[in-house]
Amino acid sequence: MSETKHSVEKILTEIERDAKKDGSIDDVAEKLLGHKNTYGIELYDNSAVIRSLREKAHIQYGHPITSHHKIIGKPIILIRRFFRKLMCPIMQPIIDDQNRFNDAVVDAIAQLMNNERS
Repeated sequence: MSETKHSVEKILTEIERDAKKDGSIDDVAEKLLGHKNTYGIELYDNSAVIRSLREKAHIQYGHPITSHHKIIGKPIILIRRFFRKLMCPIMQPIIDDQNRFNDAVVDAIAQLMNNERS
């Protein structure tokens, strides 16, 4: 427990140091989120930031399957669909765990933002 608290404090210290060094919350958010703020969200609006994080927090198993091969494209798609259905019982619990973790992270970020405002 103490190690976890120490790790969280270390991460928060690094974030604060980066914020002071960069002078821009957009730069810090870019480091945290992994991309630039291109959605027109004002980062001082905590509800918009949290809403954006919640939208991105959920992953799902299965994106549309396509193939760029004209002749053998349909068999490739069928084979990929077969393997996806075969792997679904294995992958879905992992994805559910990841989604729960992502929700917990967003909740923690929201709590930190609320504590910072107070």
